Amino acid sequence: MVRQKEREREIIEYNEELSKLPEESKGTKNLIKRLIQIQRDKLLSSKFEIRDQIAHKLNYTNKNLKALPEPIVTIFEKMNIQNRPKKI
Repeated sequence: MVRQKEREREIIEYNEELSKLPEESKGTKNLIKRLIQIQRDKLLSSKFEIRDQIAHKLNYTNKNLKALPEPIVTIFEKMNIQNRPKKI
């Protein structure tokens, strides 16, 4: 583990582009922390988007359910299904 950190530090120090990076952007540990933060932020933002989509679908479904005719309750209603008044 120590050898890996030493090797990582050598690569960063001797590479012109990598050596210009801010200290918090150097190293595997910092990179993993940053990736975790990005994933967490993405998941949190997705959570609200998914919640809004579900609310929209529920609203749409409720409107469709209200448009359905009332259920048939009695035998008489079942026999006269075509004469039943339509719900507006």
